[in-house]
Amino acid sequence: MNPLLQNSAILISSIFLLLYSGDRFVSASSSLATAFSIPKIFIGTLIVSFATSVPEIMVTIIATRSGSPDIAIGNAIGSYISNIGLVVGLTALIKPLRISMDILRKELPVLAIALACTIFLVTDGHLSPQDGLVLIVLFFVFVLYTLRYLRIHQETLEPLLVKKELKVMSTYTVCWKFALHALLLLVSSNFIVYSATNIAELLNISEMIVGLTIVAIGTSLPELCTTIISVLKGEDDIAIGNIIGSNVYCISLILGIAILTTAEGINTERLWPEFLVMIISTTCLWLFSAKFDRTCQINRAEGCILFVIFITYLYTITAHMN
Repeated sequence: MNPLLQNSAILISSIFLLLYSGDRFVSASSSLATAFSIPKIFIGTLIVSFATSVPEIMVTIIATRSGSPDIAIGNAIGSYISNIGLVVGLTALIKPLRISMDILRKELPVLAIALACTIFLVTDGHLSPQDGLVLIVLFFVFVLYTLRYLRIHQETLEPLLVKKELKVMSTYTVCWKFALHALLLLVSSNFIVYSATNIAELLNISEMIVGLTIVAIGTSLPELCTTIISVLKGEDDIAIGNIIGSNVYCISLILGIAILTTAEGINTERLWPEFLVMIISTTCLWLFSAKFDRTCQINRAEGCILFVIFITYLYTITAHMN
């Protein structure tokens, strides 16, 4: 069979598997919140965002170990941009995305701080392995802060808890279903990345473009799938928590791993257009979420703006990079 046709078939099949597992994964996430009496916002930020970020982590480790740091770096940065422009933008176009006060007061500031720290580290034009270690430490600070916030504000967050009487499955059943569908998400995502990368190689596309576009979009598909399904099911806290958590993973843990495992570090001067898009998209996300209108949400017009930013960025880099 023609290699291009074979990889295209794998890509299409993997997308269908991703859609199926994404639907079941969101249901399992809500059941997990019920079983352990955890606010859905934290299920989205910690558990779902970690599970949907594993493809990026795996691609980063494999790429750096195989001597392709451009794919690893491009994957981390491109996934961040894709999560806001593609995932949030497209989701809001389908259905306006409600933003809770916990997102405004806690989640978005944490994302802004993580991005500001990353931008500060790249101002000298270079990211060293030491910088990578700083980003990884920043990630663990984020996790500890989230867990501490959960413990201190248990009473305030009580309304976000899933009611006990809604639990219909045992904790064991909930856990294995969550693990099964998370695994299906990861397997389908890995096949998407594998086939998409092969297609890019067959078409002679450079590694940086592969990392920033095909690989980044491919590894963002779990976020896209779970976010759209979450919003359609009325689980907006899981949806936006997933995106914010995933982006904190991208610019702290995933980018940190990519830099830490690259002995000479990376030159960031060529990546300033990407960092500029990250700043613009994050600012738009925050402004659209906290515009203090009657309904606190990202509406379809704002989703369109985010999506247009992403498409414009995608067109620009594919037109000018080689």
